[in-house]
Amino acid sequence: METFEDASREADAATSAAHDLAEHGRRAIREALHVAEGRLNDAATVAEQAFREGVEAFLNQARGYGDAAEERLSDSGRYVLARVKDRPLTAAMVGIGVGIVLGVLLSSKSK
Repeated sequence: METFEDASREADAATSAAHDLAEHGRRAIREALHVAEGRLNDAATVAEQAFREGVEAFLNQARGYGDAAEERLSDSGRYVLARVKDRPLTAAMVGIGVGIVLGVLLSSKSK
């Protein structure tokens, strides 16, 4: 027959085992959180790098488009300047004509 002392020892052993199990669970959770934090930091670093590379690629492409547009505008300016130098009277008449047309259009909008 079990005595009260035997039952008390078994209860103490069960309590101790429960505390040990709880402590083991807390350690496992802390370790899992530490691992998860490391993986999240790694993922954030990879995402940040990918974002930076994407922005860099976009900016490089935009610079290329800007350079191409600048080149075309420069070519167009040189072409117009050459035509004006070749035929100054024609260029002046076209300028006056455009001015008159714009003047009529703008004055009719304000009425």
